[in-house]
Amino acid sequence: MTTRASRISLAIATGSLGFINLLSNIYPSSRLATHFQDVLTLELRYGGRLTIVFLALLLLILTQHIWRGKKVALNLVFAILVVTGFAHLLKGFDWEEALLNLVIAGLFFWQRKNFTVESDPVKLKSLPLNASLLLLSIIA
Repeated sequence: MTTRASRISLAIATGSLGFINLLSNIYPSSRLATHFQDVLTLELRYGGRLTIVFLALLLLILTQHIWRGKKVALNLVFAILVVTGFAHLLKGFDWEEALLNLVIAGLFFWQRKNFTVESDPVKLKSLPLNASLLLLSIIA
């Protein structure tokens, strides 16, 4: 697979995972999750849900940067996928979504040599502001 094709495939996977993560918060969890509701506190479950929604929206934003092959986007998406995988377990032991996120994170790690484009420093400086505004819009 060529460099461009692998970046496009990973960008499509990133956008798809963003939508899957959002949809997994809308629809009920698996039957196995009901057995773990007594073990996990309400704060952990809702904290996991909020984390997943926030990170899913970040995945959707970073999809275009993955398409372009930016290194910083690769590192951010890799970290988001790992954190989201564990958040799915906290949310209610949704092991299917957790496994999917971790497998795609493994694909990003495997294809990391295809991401060679440096990020624009001006846009990188505005990332904390944009992320905080996104968080405020989710909470409000």
